[in-house]
Amino acid sequence: MEILGVFDNKNVYDRYTVVFNEAIEVIGEEGPFYQGLALSPNGGSTWVEVKFDEEGDNSHLGREISFEELPEKVKQTVLQTLEELKGEEPDDSLEL
Repeated sequence: MEILGVFDNKNVYDRYTVVFNEAIEVIGEEGPFYQGLALSPNGGSTWVEVKFDEEGDNSHLGREISFEELPEKVKQTVLQTLEELKGEEPDDSLEL
């Protein structure tokens, strides 16, 4: 699983959204939708379905930022989640 985009929306509690390259179908909704993580500044997270257009406007997700701009706790949560999906122990040296 790879990261397609990282967003910061200061107007919501789970202000960070990380969009992954796993497309999903949401019944009754026009897509495209992708698997994502909504994350709070303290590193708490939940899986979400994210409406994301790789070549269009995604301002509903907030301001697009780089992975490096995420707070350290949030980066660690994302990296740990990716490692768990691979069935491995987290590796702090993983580069995205």
